[in-house]
Amino acid sequence: MKINQWYELKSHVSDEFDMRDVSVIGEEYLQLLTESIRLRFRSDVPVGFNISGGLDSSILLSLVNQETDKSDIRAFTFATGDERYDEVPYVKMMLKDGRHPHDICMLRPEEIPELAASVQYYEDEPFGGFQCSLMQTSLSRQKVRE
Repeated sequence: MKINQWYELKSHVSDEFDMRDVSVIGEEYLQLLTESIRLRFRSDVPVGFNISGGLDSSILLSLVNQETDKSDIRAFTFATGDERYDEVPYVKMMLKDGRHPHDICMLRPEEIPELAASVQYYEDEPFGGFQCSLMQTSLSRQKVRE
C-alpha cells in the first residue's frame, strides 16, 4: 500500500491579515454564499438539500428561499428516533411554511458500520461530509425498498 498526501492547505492560505472593514468582508461572504446557492439550485432535475436544526442549515435555507421560487426542492433530515439527538423539531420549525417537502431519513445505530463501509468503498477518496454521504446511501436504500 502506498500513502500519498491528498492536499496541502498551508500553501493556499495567506499569512497576511485582511485589514478590510468587517462589513465589507461580510458583504463579500454573503455574495459568495448567494452565488453558490444560485449555481447549485439551477437544475433541470429535482434538487434536494440536507438540513439539520443548526445555524448553517438555517442560513442556507433562508438563502435558498430568497434566491429561488422553486417549491419542489426537497429537504432531508437524519433522525435516530432518540429525542436526545434528533434535530427534527428544529427542522420542522424552519420548514413550517410548508414550502419544501420534508423527508426524514431514519438511521439506526446498527446500520452505521455497513453504511460507513459502503461510503468508503464507493467514494474511494477522502470525504469530509460523512453525515451527508451516510444520508445519501441510507436514503437511496430506503427509496429502493419503497
